[in-house]
Amino acid sequence: MFTVRLPHILGFLLLVTGLCDAQTSSQRAIEPLLQFDVPVRHESRPYGNSAELANTALRTPRIGLVLSGGAARGVAQVGVLRALEEANIRPDFIAGTSIGSIIGGLYAGGYDANRLQNSVNAVDWSHVLQLSDEADRSALVVDQKPVSDRSILTVRFDGLLPVLPQAVSNGQRLTNMLNELALQGYYQSTNFDSLGIPFRAVATDLVSGERVIIGSGSLAEAMRSSSTIPVMYAAVPRDSMLLVDGGLVSNLPVDVALAHGCDLVIAINTSSPLSQRWEIRDPFETLDQVFSVMMKDNLERQRSLADFVIEPILHDYSGNDFDKADSLIEIGYRMGKQWVQAIRDSIDARMLRSLPRPDDDVRRLYRVQISGLNDDVNPEIGKKQTLDDAYRLAVALQRRENIRRVNVAIFADSLVLLQADSCSRITAVHIHGNTLLSDRDVAGIEARWRNACCNADNRRGLAEYILHDYRRMGYSLARIDSMRMSEGDVHVHLNEGHIDRILVHGNEKTDRVVILRELQLPEGEVFQISALRRWMANLASLNLFHYVTFDIEQSDRETTLILRVIERPSQMLQTAILVDDERNAQLGVVIRDANFFGTGTELAASFFSGDKNRQYVLRYSTNKLFYTPFSLSLMGYYGFKDYNNYREVTGLPDHRFEREVSSIYRSIKTGALASFGLYVQRFGSLLGTIRYEHQRLRTDQVLRTDPEMIDEENHIVALSLSSTIDTKDRYPYPRTGIFFTAEYTSAQTSFGSEIPFSRLFSTYELFIPAFGQNLIVHPRFVFGYGDKTMPQGEEFRIGGLHSFIGMRENEFNGRQIAVGSIALRYHMPFSILFDTYLSLRYDIGRTWKNPELVRIEDLRHGAGLIVGLDTPIGPADFAIGKSFYFLRNKPTNPVRWGPTNLYFSIGVELN
Repeated sequence: MFTVRLPHILGFLLLVTGLCDAQTSSQRAIEPLLQFDVPVRHESRPYGNSAELANTALRTPRIGLVLSGGAARGVAQVGVLRALEEANIRPDFIAGTSIGSIIGGLYAGGYDANRLQNSVNAVDWSHVLQLSDEADRSALVVDQKPVSDRSILTVRFDGLLPVLPQAVSNGQRLTNMLNELALQGYYQSTNFDSLGIPFRAVATDLVSGERVIIGSGSLAEAMRSSSTIPVMYAAVPRDSMLLVDGGLVSNLPVDVALAHGCDLVIAINTSSPLSQRWEIRDPFETLDQVFSVMMKDNLERQRSLADFVIEPILHDYSGNDFDKADSLIEIGYRMGKQWVQAIRDSIDARMLRSLPRPDDDVRRLYRVQISGLNDDVNPEIGKKQTLDDAYRLAVALQRRENIRRVNVAIFADSLVLLQADSCSRITAVHIHGNTLLSDRDVAGIEARWRNACCNADNRRGLAEYILHDYRRMGYSLARIDSMRMSEGDVHVHLNEGHIDRILVHGNEKTDRVVILRELQLPEGEVFQISALRRWMANLASLNLFHYVTFDIEQSDRETTLILRVIERPSQMLQTAILVDDERNAQLGVVIRDANFFGTGTELAASFFSGDKNRQYVLRYSTNKLFYTPFSLSLMGYYGFKDYNNYREVTGLPDHRFEREVSSIYRSIKTGALASFGLYVQRFGSLLGTIRYEHQRLRTDQVLRTDPEMIDEENHIVALSLSSTIDTKDRYPYPRTGIFFTAEYTSAQTSFGSEIPFSRLFSTYELFIPAFGQNLIVHPRFVFGYGDKTMPQGEEFRIGGLHSFIGMRENEFNGRQIAVGSIALRYHMPFSILFDTYLSLRYDIGRTWKNPELVRIEDLRHGAGLIVGLDTPIGPADFAIGKSFYFLRNKPTNPVRWGPTNLYFSIGVELN
């Protein structure tokens, strides 16, 4: 039996063996000649996933973006970036100089073109680039504002040696702006390779004259270093270097991009061309021309290294035209649109050249099949195509949002198989560590991203979307520690940006407490940019530091805020001058130590003098007493001031009146006072004051018979309560704000005063812009009341250019006062050497000796015209005014007119 069946069994085994060999040969016949994954451009993106890269040996062309300087002209770069974004051309590396470092640094930090445009428009460039070291008036406490207003020249001393500044301005406003913008970016790191896009800023070392490429540290400081115009703004210290504008040595650093491995370089050049001779009209234009000459040769060399040089046509724009940002951006956008197709084609060509090819590919035609997609991708599918066409299709598939990976397989029978793997979908978003986003915010995030493809671009988009909500609320240090996906659920782990430690570096003299008490952000709290903004403004108001910046050091364990300061000498000499039609020339001098023993307190001795007035003051003050919010001021003083007594001139026609000087008396005051109070933020104060004063009134000249002439001598001990609010945006010629002060004074014999009296005084001023900032409406009200025992040395006075136009200085005095005023001030469209203002003013008011004498018909009126110039030594006002009043029961001559008075005042108010 077995013998019979053995041949059959052997035959069957041979048949099976043959079939297996045939199947193996068939499988070998359909193995691809070449197989690879199309490279994707997510390698350097945060929140990407390296597992998506099946073949890391292949990569897309590395695109470098190089941004030149050009000041305001560089704003056009934002428009070019918008055009590149629309074409989905995104750089892998950015290098920038000057304004290009600012645009590029913010772009690398997570800003897109639209957000850049909004930021450029939101900046008050005239304020940021202002050539002044003075703190913003709004940052000063009420007591500091008059001191700041009155100083026109400040010289600082180190011991007995004067210290000359390195530049016209320390550039602190620019530093503050860049710090804020950098903090509001989505990506923050002291390693610029870890930003959203790797970035380098180019600066110049003043010490060695060499180019410096900055790739680490503070992003804001790197941008500030690269954009610092020497002489105008102070150099930025870094190690042993002093860094200024990189445009001095490399205004278009194409070679930096090439050195960092870029295969294709796009350069955007907004440099200023050389000016014509007639265009060089002032020192700043001369300085700009010098820089342009220095850059010229290097600029041409760098242009030749770039693959594409985009140069917006900006002939009609200068480096100062920041107010034309929208027009500049639109010009850049239109120019960028003209280049994007050529750039796109070049990228694609390089991409195709980088893909592997079969050894026997000699212009063969291939059949293309696609696996993994249900839609009709290309009507040409099924037709024979070149390998380049097949590769273009593969690249196009890879760029689709719903595709995770495209595998290319090339077979011997001229078949190209494209295997497209779809990405998974986001089914839910879970945010861990959130305490600040509302339920509505979280629901909006999930609704926006649910069912989105979970690829690297969308993970990045989701992260930026979440961080945008935090940045909108001012939480600038919020970051995403990790993001992971599990079966469609995306888990986002947040760090909301708590400050664990605060360190201060560079304060050699100033006590650390003086600095930290200005920060309203305790350790352990979530960081908010508004707190930092107030801190920086408060520190600037101390006038103790030449340079203030900060670093944020983040680790897995803690976040540290490091404030870095460079102290300025605290001893200073300040001067001011005033020349007017009443008191001729007056000079004021103040010697101050603004950081007495490093405690942030101030000791000052001041002196001002003219022919008719003089004052000596010694003052010690602190805005914060010890660790409390209370202020303290101690002051001793001596001074005198001459006043004219006036009387009516008789024998004039009924329609005219005039007042003449009858006598001149001198008011001499010697005293001391102590004030204790509380500041209301930066704009207000509540003070209690005790004053001891010896007053003496002495008649020096008797020109005519004067029955009201009285000599007095009193010892006054008085208590006062006062409140002041000052929100004026600037001095002189405020555009917005209010000024209000009210004071009640009581002197009693029980206090030790020789004469008892009570006194109430109040002033209210309001500045209202109309039709933009050119026309300002300025109402003013003054009220004062004193009892019958109030001595003459405490009386109220009106008259003069700034008090009551049409009257002479202090023409009326009394124990009661009421004045109302309305002024219209217009900023002229032309300048008479300096910014010029034209004002029309109407005043109404009067003083009275006693309350029972107050009558409406006694009110005096004044009207006048004032031309004001905003000069470097203070306001220069020139005016003409006339006073008048109305008569009752005089129908033929109801108005009596006073003389026409001319006024001038040049300089700042000294008392």
